[in-house]
Amino acid sequence: MTNQWTLSGRRLDLFASLQALAENDTTAPAIITDLHVSFQGRQNIVLRWTAPWDDANAGRASLYQVRFSDTPFTNEQAFDQARSLIRVFPLPTGGAEQANVQIPYRHASGFIGVRAIDNVGNKSAIATVSVSDELVHADPYTIQESAPQALSTGGTALGIKGDDTFKEYVLPFNSDFFNNTIDRITISSNGAIYVPIPTAPSGIFGNFPGELISLRALERKALIAGLWDDLRTDRRAGDDVYVIGPDFQHPDRIIFRWQAVTYDTPTGPGTSRGENPVNFEIELGRDGMVTTRYGEGNQKLFPIVGVSGGFDPYVVNSHSSESILKDLTHAPAVTFSLRLPTAPQLRLTLATSSTVISGQELAYSALATNSGPSVAENSVLDVTLSLGQTFFRVRVALPVRDRRRERMAEWFG
Repeated sequence: MTNQWTLSGRRLDLFASLQALAENDTTAPAIITDLHVSFQGRQNIVLRWTAPWDDANAGRASLYQVRFSDTPFTNEQAFDQARSLIRVFPLPTGGAEQANVQIPYRHASGFIGVRAIDNVGNKSAIATVSVSDELVHADPYTIQESAPQALSTGGTALGIKGDDTFKEYVLPFNSDFFNNTIDRITISSNGAIYVPIPTAPSGIFGNFPGELISLRALERKALIAGLWDDLRTDRRAGDDVYVIGPDFQHPDRIIFRWQAVTYDTPTGPGTSRGENPVNFEIELGRDGMVTTRYGEGNQKLFPIVGVSGGFDPYVVNSHSSESILKDLTHAPAVTFSLRLPTAPQLRLTLATSSTVISGQELAYSALATNSGPSVAENSVLDVTLSLGQTFFRVRVALPVRDRRRERMAEWFG
């Protein structure tokens, strides 16, 4: 049977389907010849191209497939197996097409391919454009396991008691998650922290009832999975999620500690894993560092440990298991650290008057130029005055936050 189909905006159009079958169309749409990247902001990319002709330059395509691959699209099979980014319904022939796509995390470079399909399934050749980004944005985290660490003590109970219970929490400082500034989170009794970031796919944050816990779900959510499992915090006195806020000794970190039991999940005919004590914590730093620690108990788990921005999560395989019961009693601590950006190349140019006269007002200017590749978030200019000089007016416009931009600092004395 010929694989023929008709797009109808989610409605079955029988007339159009029969018409497509009667066309006996064997001519594929023309290849896109001007595919290019018109804008790139970190992982977000805007593609543009001109809508091609169909049927030997006499018709209109019905659909665009847009896919991403780490390697070139050498044939149709490679394209079909690549990651689908978006599907776009074409404009009339000659129209200016645009598609906003996001390159998955953990892919610093690759290829985007676009293929046009007509109403009976004929496929154009694949148009390709290469893309790349700095590792600090494309693959933002490194993972390190270390010796088991003691859990915190004390803290304030948040009242997250129950089965599948959630609570929003406003952080005492801004932090960084997948290179997004965050100031609030949602804490789950199931051992996870949901993080609302704009780069995550739509619809994955906020739909908590019947929380689905799986590696596949982790790929579609923005969260920190400290010990993501089906847990309960309402079965024992003292069970809850506790918060240990910043203090004088640790002003740049906050800790969330779970005291819970496993849900009595069935494991076979007439058997279940029981309600087993769970004790672990997640530390979140102002700099975006995430650390997970594991204490007593933590037996008979189906845990998932990792962080995700909605695509290609960072999973700690040594701590995760969906199908075989796992023991995380005093398991190694895990630290997720944001990569440091490549040091920007700053060039400083000074300009002063050539003649110094006592009592004269001199104007000094400094020009800082960032030649990339990274932003210079904390550019500081230190100035030492000559003997007898004083400042009475200063204008400073540093740091150099943008790549390949200049900032001026002026002072008078």
